[in-house]
Amino acid sequence: MSAGAYNSPHILLLSGIGPREHLQELKIPVHADLPVGNNLQDHPVVIMSYSINTTLNTNGQKFTDPENVLDYILHNKGFYTTPLMDGYMLDKLDKTSSSKYADAQDIFVPIAFERPSITSTYSDFIDKVKQELLKRTTDSSFDVALFLLHPKSKGYVRLETANPLKQPLLDPRFLEDPYDIEMLLKMIRWTQKLEKTSSWKSLGVKLIRYDMEGHCGEREFNTDDYWRCIIQHFVVSGLHPTSTCRMGSRRDPTAVVDPTLRVYGIKNLRVVDASVMRNVISGNTYSPTLMIAEKAADMIKCGTRY
Repeated sequence: MSAGAYNSPHILLLSGIGPREHLQELKIPVHADLPVGNNLQDHPVVIMSYSINTTLNTNGQKFTDPENVLDYILHNKGFYTTPLMDGYMLDKLDKTSSSKYADAQDIFVPIAFERPSITSTYSDFIDKVKQELLKRTTDSSFDVALFLLHPKSKGYVRLETANPLKQPLLDPRFLEDPYDIEMLLKMIRWTQKLEKTSSWKSLGVKLIRYDMEGHCGEREFNTDDYWRCIIQHFVVSGLHPTSTCRMGSRRDPTAVVDPTLRVYGIKNLRVVDASVMRNVISGNTYSPTLMIAEKAADMIKCGTRY
């Protein structure tokens, strides 16, 4: 099974592998009572937008300009050689944690929200958030995406019905633990330190205010209270879902698969994707998922001798 952190549990649940009570509610025969779909983890993200005194950002008009397209096809240069992510910044902001790994990541994105083709990049924003972003940004804007790498809030994947054509129910439970809100606030203040650097000052960088009509507009701009409101209305998925078919020992009540990725209680079935991760990692999940697949291939070829 390699369908991802949403669809692997979806298929297992439909097959009668999952929490007994949930399956019985849907009259699905239970073949293995396991915590499939629990422990959903992801990186919650908040976007900060800045205006600058130049137009070096990426926007929809530049994407569709025929000259830019031809310049890249014919000469391998120009606009299309510019990455959509210009930089990363990592740090460990929770000084009380015993973990040695980074818990905060900023990604700097030269994208303005003013073009429909660009707003599709943020398609998981609800419409009123999109409109707020469109209203506040210009062609001379860039974004900073703040990824909380080790949130404490955990969600779940469940079935709506026993119909396999229906999408699963997903609830990431973002910000359910107050720790996550306070960590995102720390990340905002951490990011704002860049505003005092000579590089940013030379670009005339200015923070763009989002109000979310009827929600955060009455808060004093740039106060902790304002940012907590913004966090709770603007948070989105980092698109790094993991841990819904968690790996662990047989004694672990949260485990779905063993250290060789075999599903407990089911013969000849492995799960091989990001859903087996114990916890969401300090970064993008793409490369680690490839490594899981390579390891699984080796174990299968060698008859799982290790």
